[in-house]
Amino acid sequence: YRFHLALISACKNRIMIQLHDSISLQLLKMRERDFLTSEVYKRDSATHREILKAIIEQNEEAAKDLMLRHLTTDYAAYRTQSNI
Repeated sequence: YRFHLALISACKNRIMIQLHDSISLQLLKMRERDFLTSEVYKRDSATHREILKAIIEQNEEAAKDLMLRHLTTDYAAYRTQSNI
């Protein structure tokens, strides 16, 4: 949660910040309840480190690709767990 908030705040995009603020707590609760395991937490932490490294290195393409992969993986996991 804090990692996502830091990234979104840093982008200084008011629309993204408002979107994050409007859905983040609901998603966090749902994520914790439905599928946050130590395995997922470790995987996401590693992915967050990769994303941060790409940002620090100003590797825009890598950061974009890593973020997309992260969102896609989490969404797929949520769909699997929630039987959507």
